[in-house]
Amino acid sequence: MDREQKEEFFRRLLAQRRELAGDASTRTHDGFALGQDGAQDVGDAAANTAARQLLLGLGDRERRQLREIDDALERLDHDTFGFCEACGEEIGAARLQILPHTVLCVDCKAIEEQQNPR
Repeated sequence: MDREQKEEFFRRLLAQRRELAGDASTRTHDGFALGQDGAQDVGDAAANTAARQLLLGLGDRERRQLREIDDALERLDHDTFGFCEACGEEIGAARLQILPHTVLCVDCKAIEEQQNPR
């Protein structure tokens, strides 16, 4: 991977990080704020609890993605970005364009999914 490609991935990862960090922060704040607006009946309280859990769950997923992006940025710094952590081969450019924080090539990801079906 040449310097220009690395810089492009660096810019894309930073942009994704900024977007996710803002979204996660907003959703977490909104989740804690639900139900703080005064008297509620049982139905309102249940709806607010469900909405709060959904918002906080989304924040957890986004925080996990933030960690993955931070790890990808670190790999860029250490010249290990773009290599599969399982087999050591280069991750295809098309896969990196779609999912720049990925750590597995297509073949290793398929094997992982076969071994760990959801």
